[in-house]
Amino acid sequence: MQKIIIVGGKKINGTVNITGSKNDTLSNLAASIINKNRIVINNIHVVKDVETMINMLALWETQIK
Repeated sequence: MQKIIIVGGKKINGTVNITGSKNDTLSNLAASIINKNRIVINNIHVVKDVETMINMLALWETQIK
């Protein structure tokens, strides 16, 4: 399995196109918690797993619309 290690105070910036699959959505939602900026994720299908992840993020006082 590959991993990415981020070291330093440099800003991460950019756009990622996702396919709309459940697994892409879940990984992007999980990655969103390390960013303090607003993140917009479009083209998602809200299935049970995604709904559960959204509910978990809400427990950590994230704002999800």
